[in-house]
Amino acid sequence: IFSLDEASSMAMPTSPTTPGTPSTPVSARRDNVWRSVFNPGSNLATKGIGAEVFDKPQPNSPTVYDWFVQIFFLVQLFACMLAWITL
Repeated sequence: IFSLDEASSMAMPTSPTTPGTPSTPVSARRDNVWRSVFNPGSNLATKGIGAEVFDKPQPNSPTVYDWFVQIFFLVQLFACMLAWITL
């Protein structure tokens, strides 16, 4: 069927190599789309407002923590009321 020369010249196929990690071409990359949203200096609508609004809260105004505690308390209160009603 096969001669010795033909059989020895037939090599086993090699395993395929693992492809590399795909990457986006440099030309297709864009700037961060959120940069203009979270960078107050680049937002033209707020450029003239400044620190007097954002960095100086009104006296005795509630903080985020105050709002959180109040909402957490109300949720717990409603949960207790609901449990009491369903008894």
